[in-house]
Amino acid sequence: TLPSSLTKSTVTSDGKVSWESTDAIGIFDENIAAPVKATIKSISSDGKTAVFTPANEITKAVGAIYPYDSNATIADNSKISISLGTTRSGNFADANVAASKADGYKLAFKNVTAVFKFNVSDDKAKSVKITAPKVTGTLGITLGTTITALLDNETATDEITVSNISANTDYYVAIAPSQYNDISFSWFDNSDAQLGSA
Repeated sequence: TLPSSLTKSTVTSDGKVSWESTDAIGIFDENIAAPVKATIKSISSDGKTAVFTPANEITKAVGAIYPYDSNATIADNSKISISLGTTRSGNFADANVAASKADGYKLAFKNVTAVFKFNVSDDKAKSVKITAPKVTGTLGITLGTTITALLDNETATDEITVSNISANTDYYVAIAPSQYNDISFSWFDNSDAQLGSA
């Protein structure tokens, strides 16, 4: 089992985050490019730490990604690649992207994206588009003394869509870590007609 801490999959109204029983992480075994899925075995009473059980035996863990992504890869036991995608669920767990370098069986996750939170009060709104230069694409995460994340310029795109939204509900989207001077937020009805923007 692999203890883990620091980054969790649910957020309360006062901003506290904690692990949930449905969480899963991807653990990278030495010299194997694909992650092994590990699910929650137990969670501390305060929700800050969790013990995970991998689906397959881990010989030597080198790193991990949260949330679990079967398409994530690792190169040289230290360079994780994940696709942030252009279509999102809006769930906090999916926006809370984090990575960890393994220290034996211990993992200390660090966020590798920024999180864009939104709430639309228009009852007719059914989808949202977030637009900014190079806001999503393939994220390269380096597991070194510090964990760094950079968006691959060749795969970078400028728009993210969140569908099936409800009015007066908080939604969360992971966006590439960057300083955005020109970001727009628009909401649309069922026929994809724009209702408003911010």
